[in-house]
Amino acid sequence: MSLDRLFWRRFFKHQARNARYMRLLFNDHFIIFLVILLGAAIICYRILLGMPASNPFWQTGWWQYGTLAWLLIGLQFGDFVTYVKPADRLFLLGNDRFMVSRYFRQALKVSYGYAILWQLAFIISIAPILTRIGINNVISVGSMIIFIMTYKLLMLMETREKLFLKPRTEPDVIIFERNTVPEELLYHFLYPAVVLGLILFLQPNLSAATLILWLLVLAGVWLFHFRTNHEKWQVYAIDWTPTVRQSQLHEQKILHFYSLFAEVPHLPKSIKRRPYLDWLISWMSGGRSGLYRLYAIRLVRNDEILPLIIRLIAVGIVILLSLSQAPFWLTVVVAAVVIYLINFQILPLYEETQKTLWTRLMPLTAAQRSQSFGRLLLQWSLISAVIISLANLAQPLRALGIFVGSLLMTAFLQWYYVPHALKKVNKGAR
Repeated sequence: MSLDRLFWRRFFKHQARNARYMRLLFNDHFIIFLVILLGAAIICYRILLGMPASNPFWQTGWWQYGTLAWLLIGLQFGDFVTYVKPADRLFLLGNDRFMVSRYFRQALKVSYGYAILWQLAFIISIAPILTRIGINNVISVGSMIIFIMTYKLLMLMETREKLFLKPRTEPDVIIFERNTVPEELLYHFLYPAVVLGLILFLQPNLSAATLILWLLVLAGVWLFHFRTNHEKWQVYAIDWTPTVRQSQLHEQKILHFYSLFAEVPHLPKSIKRRPYLDWLISWMSGGRSGLYRLYAIRLVRNDEILPLIIRLIAVGIVILLSLSQAPFWLTVVVAAVVIYLINFQILPLYEETQKTLWTRLMPLTAAQRSQSFGRLLLQWSLISAVIISLANLAQPLRALGIFVGSLLMTAFLQWYYVPHALKKVNKGAR
């Protein structure tokens, strides 16, 4: 295979994998989650935009800070995608010129294409609010879009630059060490926040002047720092360790996203002890069997499931709070869906535990194992129901409806869905 086609071959291979997972997502639980999320977002937006522009609600300065924060969050989406493999450091060693001049250039084009889609999504989603707070002139909005698109390109080129063995330029004065938190805060948040603030919240003529100044700075940075030519291709080499690590981290992020809604084979699992949560294990497993304690330990120390459950509860609370003016039945349905998703995410823990050889040696029947795991799910369902209900206690009737909806879903899961799912796993393990 020609090296020139290496990147595109890997790109199309990853797209084929993404298409395969997308089919699983859009035919399964993701549709439920997506419909609920989009429905809640549309209702919230409709209620929000129903308020007249003269309402004091729109006059507060917090909207400007919120808009700025939303755009800065959007700038963090869209990574530099290389699809580099660990074996490349061996098989492509000595092909640094090809990597710098062709492979990374193709990677930058693809990465920027994805990044543009992310930025447009964030800009379009905030557009009605920009209009409400008075930022609706063509110059300010156009300047904002141009700045975001060009700054994102600069961020991607800087990421590519960090994969070289030696920086192209060594500044005389080093303010921050490379790849440190202060450097990330400065270049990813502080600089774009200042320029975006000047563009959005000053007069249109000053916005245009700020954009022109920024474009001049960008041209200078590109000309003297990021521009590649034949001489530089000969000089700079690839630092393979961070290059491979960056590519693997990006792939893990994508696989973890798919694992939220579908089973992803060969996804690495990790366990991390959290000493500050040992009390939770003792409280959960107090007076129960050793197998139950094992399930509780694996759940609390799991590096993926526990953070995911916490995020689901947090997202559920935010959605339910935003639905304070929505129909009563909708909040009950959303609460039930949150409980269902939490149970769905914990279920794979049972199969993972069953695959461990020493767990199988325990003198317990499949029914006893299923019963212990079912109790764990019941416990977490009740904990989650109490938390999301208490978060909505400002409206006692809605809080009661949320709790009842959660209990009904818990009862359905315990009596039908969970026994059926665990029985299926036990059959597969024979």
